[in-house]
Amino acid sequence: MSQVNSPGPLTVPDQPEHLPPFLKQQLATGPAASAYLVAYSTGADSTALLHALAQLDIKVPISAVHVNHGLNPQAGQWEKLAKTNCAVWNIPLYTEHIDIMNDGHGLEAAARDARYEAINRHTGAGTVVLTAHHADDQAETLLLNLLRGSGLRGLSGIPRQRQLGEAQLFRPLLDISSATLRQYWVNMQLQFSDDSSNLDTRFDRNWLRHQLLPAITSRFPRAADNIAVSAQLLRQSLQVNQHYLHQQLEPLLAGDGELTVNTELLTDCPVFLQHELLRTFIELAGLSPPPPRQRLAEFIRQLNQAKADKLPVIKWAGHHLRVYRQRIHAVNVDPNPAAPDDSNNRLLPGAWVWPGVGSLTITTPENAGNLRWPMLEVRMRTGGEQIKLADGRHHQLKKLYQQAGIPPWERQRLPLVYHRKKLMAVADRWLHPALQHWLDTKAIGWQWQPVK
Repeated sequence: MSQVNSPGPLTVPDQPEHLPPFLKQQLATGPAASAYLVAYSTGADSTALLHALAQLDIKVPISAVHVNHGLNPQAGQWEKLAKTNCAVWNIPLYTEHIDIMNDGHGLEAAARDARYEAINRHTGAGTVVLTAHHADDQAETLLLNLLRGSGLRGLSGIPRQRQLGEAQLFRPLLDISSATLRQYWVNMQLQFSDDSSNLDTRFDRNWLRHQLLPAITSRFPRAADNIAVSAQLLRQSLQVNQHYLHQQLEPLLAGDGELTVNTELLTDCPVFLQHELLRTFIELAGLSPPPPRQRLAEFIRQLNQAKADKLPVIKWAGHHLRVYRQRIHAVNVDPNPAAPDDSNNRLLPGAWVWPGVGSLTITTPENAGNLRWPMLEVRMRTGGEQIKLADGRHHQLKKLYQQAGIPPWERQRLPLVYHRKKLMAVADRWLHPALQHWLDTKAIGWQWQPVK
């Protein structure tokens, strides 16, 4: 359950020489750290952050990581500068070279995701990753999200702190203006890189930074600082809202350890609350990004009007919300996976892997010797299959799935194991008595592990 954090210190330095002590104060209010890792691009802001941090007398070790995206012709020079500055300031530096794959959500988003993935390779429990986002970044983010029609989450801007794998991400400069940071590196005569692409106003953020914000600031000189304060207050409101929504959602969740939502209890709530509860559920389930609001609203409409034989479903970005037996399930797997390759359908001792679906591990005792292995093959379900069980009767798989409460989208992801034309196993759920006897007699292990 989320906790409501108080705002950062109100005494914001207006003189650059006050930056290091302010930074020390902010770190003291941030997450407990066994190590600080600075995301160091060599840009002006991260250079000011790293240099100010190097001036502090603290016991927590400091290091930096520079990610070379290879997107800019000057990327190699920036990496050299990172090594030079870190050597002068006696700060250990990690460098990462990454390739950006545009997944359809934009090059900037793909680069950001790849960057954080690279940074995370140098973290562990107790690591606090520091980034140099400042008040102007916060103002730009809020305005961009406002123009895109965002709700409370988007308008709360950049969070001061969040989870990053086992580590924590912390932004200690969110209260500092870019002007203060600029004056700091001027006074300290710091060497930093200047990315010319940041001047390209074809990009929304650059246009907002170089054209819209200056126009606003000419009339409202403290606009960026005040917008950042508004973002902070909105984030507090978001945290209060999340606290309440978690309390409201808890009675709707299944009590069997599986993360599902009771549709009857959900549809008893007002529609506006259903929407927010489902968004909270999607977040708990780890499905990111969240679905578009209009699509989620349509899912809720269908849910409230659904007949017993028509189950609503919503699909987005490789994720699904599906309904089965009055429960909403969050699904992030393909319900219709590709069949195992013909060259990969023979079962032998060891791990048989069905890419993207799971693995069936067969373990044999060390003294198995020249164990005679039967011809076992994996096939896909086509419909109408039956398997003989310990009661001596043949059972239809469809009925077994229904009795076990296995949702339809998971049934096609269970491997069927055949010996010639006879079905011998459904993953490790149901085994033909002849196969079970042979496994028990030979002390052979048989375990199916699905991909989650």
